[in-house]
Amino acid sequence: MKITKQEIIAIFFTVLFEEFLRGIARFSTQFTNSIVLDRSYYFTIPISLLILISYFIITRYNKAKNFKIYREKDYAAREVLDALELYNKRIPPNERFVESDIVRWLKEDPKGKRDFFFIARIFDQVVGFTLIHYYKEFNFAFIAYLVSKKGVSFKNQNLTFAIFKEVTRYINKFGLKKSKALLFEVADPRHESSDIKYKNSVARIRHFTTIAEQTGFHVRAINIDYKQPHLYIPDKNEVGKEHSMLIMYAVKIMPEFLLKDDVENILNFIYNRLYPESFSEIQEEINLYKRYTNILFISQVSNLPEHINFLSLNQILKKTLF
Repeated sequence: MKITKQEIIAIFFTVLFEEFLRGIARFSTQFTNSIVLDRSYYFTIPISLLILISYFIITRYNKAKNFKIYREKDYAAREVLDALELYNKRIPPNERFVESDIVRWLKEDPKGKRDFFFIARIFDQVVGFTLIHYYKEFNFAFIAYLVSKKGVSFKNQNLTFAIFKEVTRYINKFGLKKSKALLFEVADPRHESSDIKYKNSVARIRHFTTIAEQTGFHVRAINIDYKQPHLYIPDKNEVGKEHSMLIMYAVKIMPEFLLKDDVENILNFIYNRLYPESFSEIQEEINLYKRYTNILFISQVSNLPEHINFLSLNQILKKTLF
């Protein structure tokens, strides 16, 4: 088994810390028994403490120096597999595609014009990632997943914030800068079945809206009863039983409302392009899934008003079922 440089350093300082604790114990014992201390004890403790402090300073510096957020285009990269392990741990089963599908998406887009996979890494450890889909003909960027490892921060910043900040920098500088808006889905707390799910949903909305505001985006929910498609081809009795979600709309300048045509275009993008494209490597399965998502699209746009307002978090909270 290969031992990394960081693991060797960790072992060394673990041993040093144990010796430091032994020194304190010996010091306490001799002081309590009023025995004259061996002079070596006077040096062991402060020197060990100084080395430990130096270690933490160096570790913090190296952590910042070795923190990277970058776009990964190689679907076969080890970091992609590490990111998908994190994906399995952090995303609920009903909200995630099979990992092999994500690898296939990256594989089917070798020029990287549709799928943008960003990885956050400290040393050799993947601590977060985000997957964004962009379709030039619609000019929408859709944040499919934004995942970070619990308990990890960078320069006292929330890791999710650091990832989102880097992604928005990329969006402003490169190919996604012409997108009309950033779109993403979150569970609608007004339709959650338990108090715990409700609180988690509200916390997630609060978290992402705060991060977006910190990076210069304003975020509101589009005020429609949006149904997220099943991530599989459903039976007939399952159609119409989709989970209610919110489509979050993030832009630099928030309009007062959206026109019916604008929302119809967003729903067309989501139902007829985003979800069915690359749903499967088998064309017949893609066709069946397209029929299903088109049924949802027709149902959603049939009763749209001419003007659709946005909902702030406070407005969502006022309309909850609890």
